[in-house]
Amino acid sequence: ERAVLEVAQELWELEGEFAGRTEAARDRARARVVLDFTQRLVREALHAAVGVAPGGLALGEEAATLGARHGQRELARRARALATIRADVDRNLGAAGAVERALLVLAAG
Repeated sequence: ERAVLEVAQELWELEGEFAGRTEAARDRARARVVLDFTQRLVREALHAAVGVAPGGLALGEEAATLGARHGQRELARRARALATIRADVDRNLGAAGAVERALLVLAAG
């Protein structure tokens, strides 16, 4: 297991082309990519928790592992938390902080 903030920093430093006229807009676009992925992971973990086989999931074993580790209620709570964080990015709140918060939601428990 790695430190969440270390992983967040590595994700933030990944190269890529992100749309936006300003640096802040590009940062929000970068954060949206990470947040969309975390939301998909939790959604698929929910599917795994209700019995969908890993082969039927795009994120396969990773989603199945997360689904097995946490119950449906906890995964649903995390999905709501990630949706709130994603909405914060759309409201122009700190993009880098949003990525950190999303990773902390995934790492909790």
